[in-house]
Amino acid sequence: MKQFIYLFIFLIFISSCREQTRKQVKNFSKIVFLSDRDAPRRQFDIFMMDTDGGNQVNLTPDIESIVSFSYPVLSPDGNKILYLAYVKDKLLRILNIEEHSVTDLTQVGWDIPQYSFSPQEDKIVFVRKIEGRRQIFIINTDGFGEKCLSDPDFDEYDPAFSPDGSQIVFVSKRSGTFAITIMKKDGTKIRDLVQRKEKIRFPAFSPNGEFVAFISYENNIPGLFMIKSDGRNLKNIIKGKVVESRPQFTPDGSKIVFLARQRGMKYCDVCIINKNGKKFKNLSNDLNFINQYPSITPDGKSIIFQSVKFNNCEIYRVDLNGKNLVNLTNHPKWDMSPSF
Repeated sequence: MKQFIYLFIFLIFISSCREQTRKQVKNFSKIVFLSDRDAPRRQFDIFMMDTDGGNQVNLTPDIESIVSFSYPVLSPDGNKILYLAYVKDKLLRILNIEEHSVTDLTQVGWDIPQYSFSPQEDKIVFVRKIEGRRQIFIINTDGFGEKCLSDPDFDEYDPAFSPDGSQIVFVSKRSGTFAITIMKKDGTKIRDLVQRKEKIRFPAFSPNGEFVAFISYENNIPGLFMIKSDGRNLKNIIKGKVVESRPQFTPDGSKIVFLARQRGMKYCDVCIINKNGKKFKNLSNDLNFINQYPSITPDGKSIIFQSVKFNNCEIYRVDLNGKNLVNLTNHPKWDMSPSF
C-alpha cells in the first residue's frame, strides 16, 4: 500500500514538473504582436507567432476595439494577453488565449500605454491620469483590488516591477526635480534612488535586482545611466549618441539594450552596450527606418523589434551580436508592437 502511495505522489510530482516545463517552453517560444492584415480600416488584431516567424495566428478575429496603441503583453505563463482596448475612456483588458475570452479590468483614459504583469502574474501595474497628473495604480488580474500607489501632488509614471515582484521602480516628477523612486508593491517604504534637475525616463531593474538602468540628461545631452538599487554608485554608461529610450538588461545582466538616434533624428535604432560602458553596437544599422519596441528573447540570444518604413511596418529578429537579421512577418500590411 505504501509503495502505491509513493508511486502516486511521484507521478503527481512528475506531472507538475512537466506542466511547469510546458509553460516555460510556451513562454520562450511565442511572440504576440498587432497586425491590421485581417481587420477593418484603422483596426488591428492580436496575433501570435513562433520566434522564428512561423505559425502566425490571429487570436482576435471576432474581438473589436483593438487599435495601433493597444500594445499586447504576454503573461509570464503564456496563457493571457494584457492590452488596451479603444473604447470610451480606454480599457485595460485581459485576453485568455485558451478560453478565447476577455476580461475588462479598469479604465485608464490615456492613449499612451504603460502597464505590465507582475512576475507572479497576480498583479498588474499601470498608469492613469488624474486631474492632469499621471498616477501609478496596481490591480489584481481578476479586476479587483485596484489601488492608487502615487502621491497625488506628484506626476509619477514609467513603473516597472522588480524581478521578484516585491517592489516597483518608477519616475516621480516634482517641483523642479525628477527622481528615480522605489516602493513596495503595496505603496509603502518609498525611497528615492537619485534626484536630478534633468529629465528622467524608463527605469528598469537588472535581472538580479541589484541595479536600475534609466535614461536622463546631463548638460542637455541624453545618456544611459545605471545606479545600484540601494542608491549608491550612480554611473553614466553612455552619452552623446542621442540615447532615446527603453533600456533593458539582457537576462544575464551583462548588457543593456536601448533605443538611440545615433544616425540622426531621421532614424531610430536598437543598440546594445556592456553595462561597463564598453562595446557599443548598433543592431539595426542595416535598416534605414524607425526601429522601436525592442524585446529581448527570454533565452538572451536575440532581440525582437518593429521597423517602420514609409507605409509599412515589419517585425524583425537580430542576434545580440548584430548578426542574422531576419524579417519575421514579411507582410504588406502593418505588423507591429511585438512582445513576449
